Amino acid sequence: MIEIAFDEHPDNIFLKQERPVFNISDFTGKNLDDYRRPARDFVIRYADEPIVIVHCNVPDFSLNMFALALFIESCHVENRIDCAVFKVADAAKATEAYKPYVALTIAIKYIMRLCHESTKNIYKEITGLGYLGVEVKTDYAAAKINIRLAGEGAPVTLAASDINDILAAAGALKALALMKSGATVSAEINMAGDLPPADEEKVIARIMALTAPWVP
Repeated sequence: MIEIAFDEHPDNIFLKQERPVFNISDFTGKNLDDYRRPARDFVIRYADEPIVIVHCNVPDFSLNMFALALFIESCHVENRIDCAVFKVADAAKATEAYKPYVALTIAIKYIMRLCHESTKNIYKEITGLGYLGVEVKTDYAAAKINIRLAGEGAPVTLAASDINDILAAAGALKALALMKSGATVSAEINMAGDLPPADEEKVIARIMALTAPWVP
Protein backbone atom coordinates (compact mmCIF):
# COMPACT_ATOMS: atom_id res chain seq x y z
CA MET A 1 0.00 0.00 0.00
CA ILE A 2 1.54 3.30 -1.10
CA GLU A 3 1.94 5.76 1.75
CA ILE A 4 0.93 9.35 1.06
CA ALA A 5 2.89 12.26 2.51
CA PHE A 6 2.21 15.99 2.23
CA ASP A 7 5.16 18.36 2.11
CA GLU A 8 5.24 22.17 1.98
CA HIS A 9 8.85 22.52 0.80
CA PRO A 10 8.97 23.47 -2.89
CA ASP A 11 12.15 21.51 -3.70
CA ASN A 12 12.36 17.88 -4.70
CA ILE A 13 14.16 16.73 -1.57
CA PHE A 14 12.51 14.26 0.78
CA LEU A 15 14.25 12.50 3.66
CA LYS A 16 17.46 14.31 2.70
CA GLN A 17 17.56 12.93 -0.84
CA GLU A 18 16.48 14.29 -4.20
CA ARG A 19 13.62 12.21 -5.57
CA PRO A 20 12.15 11.63 -9.04
CA VAL A 21 9.28 13.95 -9.91
CA PHE A 22 5.86 13.25 -11.40
CA ASN A 23 4.36 16.47 -12.80
CA ILE A 24 0.60 16.77 -13.28
CA SER A 25 0.15 19.51 -15.83
CA ASP A 26 -2.61 18.21 -18.08
CA PHE A 27 -5.74 16.49 -16.78
CA THR A 28 -9.44 16.42 -17.52
CA GLY A 29 -11.90 14.33 -15.60
CA LYS A 30 -13.85 14.04 -12.37
CA ASN A 31 -14.45 10.45 -11.39
CA LEU A 32 -12.16 7.74 -10.03
CA ASP A 33 -11.71 6.08 -13.41
CA ASP A 34 -10.36 9.36 -14.79
CA TYR A 35 -7.79 9.53 -11.99
CA ARG A 36 -6.79 5.91 -12.40
CA ARG A 37 -5.30 6.57 -15.83
CA PRO A 38 -2.52 8.93 -14.63
CA ALA A 39 -2.18 6.81 -11.49
CA ARG A 40 -1.44 3.73 -13.58
CA ASP A 41 1.09 5.74 -15.60
CA PHE A 42 2.69 6.82 -12.31
CA VAL A 43 2.97 3.26 -10.96
CA ILE A 44 4.37 1.84 -14.20
CA ARG A 45 6.85 4.68 -14.69
CA TYR A 46 8.21 4.65 -11.14
CA ALA A 47 7.75 0.98 -10.27
CA ASP A 48 11.33 0.68 -8.99
CA GLU A 49 11.47 4.00 -7.12
CA PRO A 50 10.72 3.86 -3.37
CA ILE A 51 9.76 7.54 -3.08
CA VAL A 52 8.35 9.87 -5.75
CA ILE A 53 7.55 13.58 -5.56
CA VAL A 54 4.24 14.78 -7.05
CA HIS A 55 3.76 18.35 -8.29
CA CYS A 56 0.36 19.45 -9.56
CA ASN A 57 -0.36 22.59 -11.58
CA VAL A 58 -3.91 21.72 -12.63
CA PRO A 59 -6.72 23.70 -10.94
CA ASP A 60 -9.35 21.54 -9.22
CA PHE A 61 -7.24 18.39 -9.53
CA SER A 62 -8.01 16.24 -6.50
CA LEU A 63 -4.82 14.92 -4.96
CA ASN A 64 -7.03 12.91 -2.62
CA MET A 65 -8.75 11.11 -5.48
CA PHE A 66 -5.37 10.60 -7.14
CA ALA A 67 -4.04 9.05 -3.92
CA LEU A 68 -6.94 6.59 -3.87
CA ALA A 69 -6.34 5.78 -7.54
CA LEU A 70 -2.65 5.20 -6.79
CA PHE A 71 -3.53 2.62 -4.17
CA ILE A 72 -5.84 0.71 -6.53
CA GLU A 73 -3.39 0.73 -9.42
CA SER A 74 -0.51 -0.28 -7.16
CA CYS A 75 -2.47 -3.45 -6.39
CA HIS A 76 -2.66 -4.28 -10.10
CA VAL A 77 0.86 -3.37 -11.20
CA GLU A 78 3.91 -4.93 -9.57
CA ASN A 79 6.01 -2.20 -7.98
CA ARG A 80 8.31 -1.26 -5.11
CA ILE A 81 6.91 2.23 -4.44
CA ASP A 82 6.72 3.02 -0.73
CA CYS A 83 5.59 6.65 -0.73
CA ALA A 84 4.17 9.39 -2.95
CA VAL A 85 5.01 12.86 -1.64
CA PHE A 86 2.48 15.50 -2.63
CA LYS A 87 3.87 19.03 -2.62
CA VAL A 88 1.21 21.34 -1.15
CA ALA A 89 0.92 24.87 0.25
CA ASP A 90 -0.44 23.75 3.64
CA ALA A 91 0.45 20.23 4.79
CA ALA A 92 -1.76 20.29 7.89
CA LYS A 93 -4.81 21.35 5.89
CA ALA A 94 -4.09 18.78 3.18
CA THR A 95 -3.69 16.01 5.76
CA GLU A 96 -7.04 16.83 7.33
CA ALA A 97 -8.79 16.89 3.96
CA TYR A 98 -7.26 13.52 3.11
CA LYS A 99 -8.79 11.67 6.10
CA PRO A 100 -12.06 10.59 4.38
CA TYR A 101 -9.99 9.14 1.54
CA VAL A 102 -7.88 7.16 4.00
CA ALA A 103 -11.16 5.59 5.16
CA LEU A 104 -12.16 4.88 1.56
CA THR A 105 -8.77 3.34 0.82
CA ILE A 106 -9.01 1.02 3.84
CA ALA A 107 -12.55 0.00 2.89
CA ILE A 108 -11.68 -0.62 -0.75
CA LYS A 109 -8.60 -2.61 0.26
CA TYR A 110 -10.88 -4.75 2.43
CA ILE A 111 -13.34 -5.28 -0.40
CA MET A 112 -10.65 -6.07 -2.97
CA ARG A 113 -9.54 -8.88 -0.67
CA LEU A 114 -13.10 -10.13 -0.15
CA CYS A 115 -13.62 -10.32 -3.91
CA HIS A 116 -11.29 -13.33 -3.85
CA GLU A 117 -12.66 -14.99 -0.72
CA SER A 118 -15.13 -17.87 -0.45
CA THR A 119 -18.81 -17.14 0.18
CA LYS A 120 -18.45 -18.48 3.72
CA ASN A 121 -15.59 -16.12 4.47
CA ILE A 122 -17.41 -13.15 2.93
CA TYR A 123 -20.35 -13.62 5.30
CA LYS A 124 -17.97 -14.16 8.22
CA GLU A 125 -16.09 -10.93 7.44
CA ILE A 126 -19.31 -8.94 7.15
CA THR A 127 -20.56 -10.18 10.52
CA GLY A 128 -17.25 -9.02 11.98
CA LEU A 129 -17.87 -5.33 11.20
CA GLY A 130 -19.25 -4.74 14.68
CA TYR A 131 -15.86 -3.58 15.97
CA LEU A 132 -16.38 -0.40 13.93
CA GLY A 133 -19.68 0.39 15.62
CA VAL A 134 -21.75 -1.22 12.87
CA GLU A 135 -24.79 -3.04 14.25
CA VAL A 136 -24.80 -6.62 12.99
CA LYS A 137 -27.73 -8.99 13.47
CA THR A 138 -27.62 -12.48 12.00
CA ASP A 139 -30.90 -14.35 11.58
CA TYR A 140 -29.86 -17.91 10.80
CA ALA A 141 -33.45 -19.14 10.54
CA ALA A 142 -34.21 -16.61 7.83
CA ALA A 143 -30.65 -16.80 6.42
CA LYS A 144 -30.19 -13.04 6.64
CA ILE A 145 -27.55 -10.62 7.91
CA ASN A 146 -28.72 -7.12 8.81
CA ILE A 147 -26.03 -4.47 9.08
CA ARG A 148 -26.67 -0.91 10.18
CA LEU A 149 -24.59 2.17 10.89
CA ALA A 150 -26.57 4.44 13.21
CA GLY A 151 -25.89 8.14 12.84
CA GLU A 152 -27.77 11.42 12.82
CA GLY A 153 -28.57 11.54 9.11
CA ALA A 154 -31.74 10.49 7.33
CA PRO A 155 -31.92 6.67 7.04
CA VAL A 156 -30.59 5.18 3.80
CA THR A 157 -31.19 1.55 2.84
CA LEU A 158 -28.70 -0.04 0.47
CA ALA A 159 -29.60 -2.69 -2.07
CA ALA A 160 -27.93 -6.06 -1.51
CA SER A 161 -29.44 -8.23 -4.22
CA ASP A 162 -26.27 -9.75 -5.69
CA ILE A 163 -22.61 -10.30 -4.76
CA ASN A 164 -21.51 -6.92 -6.11
CA ASP A 165 -24.20 -5.09 -4.10
CA ILE A 166 -23.40 -7.12 -0.98
CA LEU A 167 -19.71 -6.27 -1.08
CA ALA A 168 -20.40 -2.64 -1.99
CA ALA A 169 -22.78 -2.28 0.96
CA ALA A 170 -20.22 -3.78 3.35
CA GLY A 171 -17.46 -1.58 1.93
CA ALA A 172 -19.58 1.56 2.09
CA LEU A 173 -20.56 0.95 5.72
CA LYS A 174 -16.95 0.29 6.66
CA ALA A 175 -15.81 3.50 4.96
CA LEU A 176 -18.57 5.60 6.51
CA ALA A 177 -17.90 4.15 9.95
CA LEU A 178 -14.18 4.92 9.67
CA MET A 179 -14.99 8.46 8.51
CA LYS A 180 -17.27 8.98 11.52
CA SER A 181 -19.61 10.41 8.90
CA GLY A 182 -22.77 10.53 10.98
CA ALA A 183 -24.60 8.59 8.26
CA THR A 184 -27.49 6.26 9.04
CA VAL A 185 -27.16 3.42 6.56
CA SER A 186 -28.41 -0.17 6.57
CA ALA A 187 -28.54 -3.22 4.35
CA GLU A 188 -30.20 -6.64 4.51
CA ILE A 189 -28.08 -9.43 3.09
CA ASN A 190 -29.54 -12.79 2.09
CA MET A 191 -27.18 -15.65 2.91
CA ALA A 192 -27.66 -17.68 -0.25
CA GLY A 193 -25.56 -20.65 -1.33
CA ASP A 194 -22.20 -20.19 -3.00
CA LEU A 195 -22.07 -16.76 -4.60
CA PRO A 196 -20.68 -16.19 -8.10
CA PRO A 197 -17.38 -14.27 -8.43
CA ALA A 198 -17.62 -10.55 -7.76
CA ASP A 199 -16.75 -7.90 -10.33
CA GLU A 200 -14.14 -5.83 -8.49
CA GLU A 201 -14.48 -2.84 -10.79
CA LYS A 202 -18.25 -2.69 -10.34
CA VAL A 203 -17.93 -3.04 -6.57
CA ILE A 204 -15.42 -0.18 -6.31
CA ALA A 205 -17.57 2.05 -8.52
CA ARG A 206 -20.60 1.26 -6.37
CA ILE A 207 -18.75 2.08 -3.14
CA MET A 208 -17.70 5.43 -4.59
CA ALA A 209 -21.30 6.21 -5.58
CA LEU A 210 -22.71 5.15 -2.20
CA THR A 211 -20.24 7.17 -0.16
CA ALA A 212 -20.18 10.25 -2.41
CA PRO A 213 -22.71 12.26 -0.32
CA TRP A 214 -20.33 12.15 2.66
CA VAL A 215 -16.99 12.68 0.88
CA PRO A 216 -15.92 16.25 0.09
